[in-house]
Amino acid sequence: MGAKDDLSILTLLVVLLDINPVILSFTLIFLGIILGDAIPVKVVNNYKELALSDYARVGRALTLYEVGDKDEAIAEMEDVSISLKGYPEVHAALAAALYADKHAPLLAENQFTIATLLDPHYTDLSYVRETKHWPPSLVSSLQNFITLS
Repeated sequence: MGAKDDLSILTLLVVLLDINPVILSFTLIFLGIILGDAIPVKVVNNYKELALSDYARVGRALTLYEVGDKDEAIAEMEDVSISLKGYPEVHAALAAALYADKHAPLLAENQFTIATLLDPHYTDLSYVRETKHWPPSLVSSLQNFITLS
């Protein structure tokens, strides 16, 4: 199966089954790790112009955060927040990470303001946990930010 076939499969999953591309990439990355396959990585590397690739990078950043590579996750979120300016999920995730891990409350507040102006749901922890399927460590970081603890 070539990269073009991989792209077709991913596109079908996203479009026909109405799957959130971030959740799909998050799931495929974990499956790729478990099965030793790098389909999501191949698609992102071979199809940089693919609109979903930046959304897949959000999923990658969330995965990196959960497995403990927080500096790389934050760097990825910062980079993606520029290319996906106006995508509230990346701004909310970056706010949580900046507050919890970089101890940068002002930068976090700026990112969170952007996120919540675009989508006020990001103030609700159950939304990010149950609807957006954020990893537990990032939900915890967002809770710490919201409660300023």
